[in-house]
Amino acid sequence: MNKLKTILFALVAIATITSCNDYETYAEKKEAERDAISAYLKKIGAKTMTEDEFKARGCVTDTAKQEWVLLAKSSVYMQVINKGTFYDQKILETEGRKVELDRKMQPGQSRTILCRYKETNLFTNNVTSTNYDFASIAIPEMMTVTRSSDTYTGSFVSGHSNMYATYGTLSIPTGWLVPLPYLNISRCGTEYDEIAQVKLIVPHSQGQASASQGVIPCLYEISYQEGK
Repeated sequence: MNKLKTILFALVAIATITSCNDYETYAEKKEAERDAISAYLKKIGAKTMTEDEFKARGCVTDTAKQEWVLLAKSSVYMQVINKGTFYDQKILETEGRKVELDRKMQPGQSRTILCRYKETNLFTNNVTSTNYDFASIAIPEMMTVTRSSDTYTGSFVSGHSNMYATYGTLSIPTGWLVPLPYLNISRCGTEYDEIAQVKLIVPHSQGQASASQGVIPCLYEISYQEGK
């Protein structure tokens, strides 16, 4: 009996040590992730701002100055290349004036959104998924998104998603939804219209399944356009 107790005690001790080592390993991975993100920002000479500063400036960033905003709740860094600029076609045609339209998603609204994207692993600097390549250029990423109050949820559309084909899940990485409160999303109706486009640094907690499991930070370039 004493021998059995000794064996059981040893097994419990091993399990406890293993558990501690697993926790430490995860902590080390998160530290490596933070280091990779910091190294990338330093490499490009990024100038970061708070969300309050970003909003005070009209929710824009100067790409020439490598400005990025840290969205504190998600820990996602965002650079707005274009917030999405759309003009009232009727006024333009009849009066020749360019009047901008507010095409942000409203509470209770659902939309089909088409995306072009490139995903880069910040550890290796390798492109891990994209629909800019020849094989998928004819099929933009399609997702359905709903806004409920200030929460955005949605899923990729099976058969119209390179992300689903790559990672086997229809779940949209939360990081992809983070920019939506700041973007106008529509279809181009005039020659002056420009679709929304951002760069994102997405930590694993806001990323796709493989990044989440491997604690991998990813850099994204994504455009957002309203689908039919």
